[in-house]
Amino acid sequence: MPSELRKIIFERRELYDAVVAYNLRSKNKLPVGELQLVDVGKDDEVFAVFHIINLSTGQAIEKRLGASYIAAALLTYCKTKRIPVSRSFRKSLTFHEGDVALMMTNARRAPATENSANQSQEAA
Repeated sequence: MPSELRKIIFERRELYDAVVAYNLRSKNKLPVGELQLVDVGKDDEVFAVFHIINLSTGQAIEKRLGASYIAAALLTYCKTKRIPVSRSFRKSLTFHEGDVALMMTNARRAPATENSANQSQEAA
């Protein structure tokens, strides 16, 4: 049986929008303020660092979010925007030209992709 591989790429603004919407339901809140920058990276897992300025104090705040939080936010964003996501597919986060991408597959084992061993992190 053929397998399917999908890659949904989220620009940083979309990542921010997804996290803000998810943040309304979460206990792990973002600080209130103006977003200055979103950095994405990978150490043991994919992560995002939100750089925010508190408008009342002028204080710069950094908030780091891990892969499971990002994945939950992106999956909720997909549901809200009616982007089809199969529940049965395996999901992982990776990078695409500096942005976060949600990879989904129904393959029994992860397909070989460029730098997949170095860039993929299993998502919840």
